[in-house]
Amino acid sequence: MIRLSGFGAALLVFVAVGAGFHGERFTSAAARLMSVLAPIAEPSIFGVSLAEIGAALLVLGVFGWAVWRGFRR
Repeated sequence: MIRLSGFGAALLVFVAVGAGFHGERFTSAAARLMSVLAPIAEPSIFGVSLAEIGAALLVLGVFGWAVWRGFRR
């Protein structure tokens, strides 16, 4: 996990440096790419977005897997 977090931090630094050098051109290109994700982030069911539902299901899945492994032993 430490290596993975280091990779994530390096990726964020890379994006920040790229944005600093290319300014508005870089941010407009990133905004175009991110606009594809807009429907996932907009509230859809009872004011909850699909991204939040997915995150909650992921957390419940990991928790359920850990509980299932605990009872299996």
